[in-house]
Amino acid sequence: FQKQRQCQEKLRKHAEKDKERLTAELGKLQTELDWRRAEGQAEWRAAQQYAVNVTLDPASAHRSLEVSQDGKSVSSCRA
Repeated sequence: FQKQRQCQEKLRKHAEKDKERLTAELGKLQTELDWRRAEGQAEWRAAQQYAVNVTLDPASAHRSLEVSQDGKSVSSCRA
């Protein structure tokens, strides 16, 4: 019975250490995710700042691209 308790205690300690290690790693990943999200938002804001109105020429588009009727967007048509 004593040996069983020792094994249980050993397993509990290992589980606790693993939990601490995983919690720390999760914290690091969350920090990196937050940083990348903020960086992406900053890049998006910068891109929006320099946005301009364009009209695309269907005659000059690659054959695998289809230009919308209003000339404002393209989509893949898999030529």
